[in-house]
Amino acid sequence: MKIEDSVRDNIILKNDKLNLVKDTLKQEFVGLNDIIDEICNLIEPWYLFPNAQIRPTVINLWGLTSTGKTSLIIRLFELLDMNTLLRFDTGEWLDKTDFELKYKISSQLKKISKDNMIPIFVFDEFQLGRTIDDMGEEIDRTTLRVIWDLLDSGKFQIFEDRWEISNLIKTLIKLNYLYHKEKVEVSNGLIVKNNVAWDLMFAEDRNENDESIEVMTKYPKNAFVPASSIWNIKALREDFLSDNQLAEHLLTLNGLETIKFIEETIEIGSKPSEYDFSNSLIFVIGNLDDAYYDSNQISADYDADALYEITKEIKITDIKQALISLYRPEQISRLGNNHVIYRSFNKTTYKELIALELNKVVKKIKEKFDINIKFDTSINDIIYNEGVCPTQGVRPIFSTIISLIESYISKIIVDSLKNNFNIIDIQWTYADEKYTITLSNESHVHILEYPVLLKVENFRKSLADDIQAFIAVHESGHIITSILTTKICPKLALSRTANNDGGFTEIEYPQFATRELLINEIKILSAGHVAEKLIFGKDNLTSGSYSDIQKLTSLALKVVKEYGMNQYPIQYSSPDFRISDQYICLNDDKYDKLAQNLIKECVDNTTKLLTKNMNLLLDMSNYLTENSRIEENEIKEIVKKYINVEYKTKDNYYNYKNILKSKMNK
Repeated sequence: MKIEDSVRDNIILKNDKLNLVKDTLKQEFVGLNDIIDEICNLIEPWYLFPNAQIRPTVINLWGLTSTGKTSLIIRLFELLDMNTLLRFDTGEWLDKTDFELKYKISSQLKKISKDNMIPIFVFDEFQLGRTIDDMGEEIDRTTLRVIWDLLDSGKFQIFEDRWEISNLIKTLIKLNYLYHKEKVEVSNGLIVKNNVAWDLMFAEDRNENDESIEVMTKYPKNAFVPASSIWNIKALREDFLSDNQLAEHLLTLNGLETIKFIEETIEIGSKPSEYDFSNSLIFVIGNLDDAYYDSNQISADYDADALYEITKEIKITDIKQALISLYRPEQISRLGNNHVIYRSFNKTTYKELIALELNKVVKKIKEKFDINIKFDTSINDIIYNEGVCPTQGVRPIFSTIISLIESYISKIIVDSLKNNFNIIDIQWTYADEKYTITLSNESHVHILEYPVLLKVENFRKSLADDIQAFIAVHESGHIITSILTTKICPKLALSRTANNDGGFTEIEYPQFATRELLINEIKILSAGHVAEKLIFGKDNLTSGSYSDIQKLTSLALKVVKEYGMNQYPIQYSSPDFRISDQYICLNDDKYDKLAQNLIKECVDNTTKLLTKNMNLLLDMSNYLTENSRIEENEIKEIVKKYINVEYKTKDNYYNYKNILKSKMNK
């Protein structure tokens, strides 16, 4: 291997710097260690050997909103001291013309090209540039062709609408008129006859005080080409090194040669400019809701760990499957295979982030006011409860800290000044909807209390009213039926939510569903309705079960019509084009009858299960009436008073491998 010592030393230095930057990023971005490693590994060949590639390095970043995709990339290249990052919002380009987009890119690239620097492109909000609509029809996005050209080869051409050309065309028209109408005679670039006609034609172009044109002081007053046009010509031609060299050439031409020279210059300037960035680095950043199954669940009560487990299972095939509903196959192929998949944050990560942000507040107040703040763990808890909405990432936490912490600091400072109290230390706690702020200095202690208006947590509090009791019975039906049919204990159940829209029960099912599991899911979905009917009577049923009923009807029809789980593996569908979902169409045919009978059988079975375990249902319902939530360990504590259960999880639900081995042994 032949590498010069200076080149080798530079490579080693850059590699060390990249590793140092990687460590810094891990300190600044909580919960993204694996993502940071993956991105740094992907850019390393480009960073160490930028001129060794023949086409751009394309890296795709996909994730939920506000999980640190764009900010991580920006910070990465800040730390690498590379100021060639060009960021474009794809959504802002949709109403632009092809020329506007190419011109926007080329104008930003001029300085980089001039300094011989390699650009780093960032195309953000990429999902907005979709070329396939919801109906599967193509969308005309010719204006975004420049992006696809860059992704493919790193090259694109642009016909630049240059004002120099417009000015030269005006000059050419005037010179043509003067020469071909024999108004003037020209020799060696000078007007030798009828200078007055030229003066009248170009009076508006005279600007003898313009010192920006290097040649002005030396250029003859009676030259055929006005001095103001020399800069325009020079800007379009690379075969002249200076204005003086160009002027000297013009002074060798006669009238016809001058006109042909300007026509040639306009033609040169009108040719498309080709930009070659095959050695560039391109980041494609977007949100793919179809890949992140529960991303439309914006409830603040949604469990962060549960969403994390779902997003942890997302694979590159899921990403490409989601992309196929947005882009044509040949476009997806241009994105390559470097897909960095962001997970949602789990509870631990959110808590680490909150601690990090509170520590920033502590440092800022120490630097600004020389005051020491110590936050009680109750502060971390209230920020988590108030600020975490798992599908919305970290931004809600930042705004929550501003409203619940930073906005109160000014009040504390003002109140201490009014009391003539010199603060050295602050102890900050939360309880019973109020802050207790303990101020202290060398000799005194002063306590302040502030009411805290919570926008989320207050709605979670148990009211123990009729509505909560009704929801408690409904959710208890789901909980108990899940345990009795699948042996899977729900992770969480709520009888009162932050957005006050009823309750929900969170059950983690195995990735693949058997016929038995699907039938049990139908039973579980029907259990809320059944529990309401058993406890409150048929006449007191509410419309709250409509979502469950819709889901169980759909599931029963899919078992019979779509999944091939009837007698034969045949798929049936409704031929009615007016039905948007062909599997949720109850036509009175034999397959719909099978689905109806399956639902009836499941409801009857669920009714027997809950009737047999009525005491457990009442106990669980009573707990959820008095408390707005119940978690897995609390559920198991109540259940073990009535029945013994060998619980399963989604990861150890099936026993296929042992069944196969057993049959092979036989």
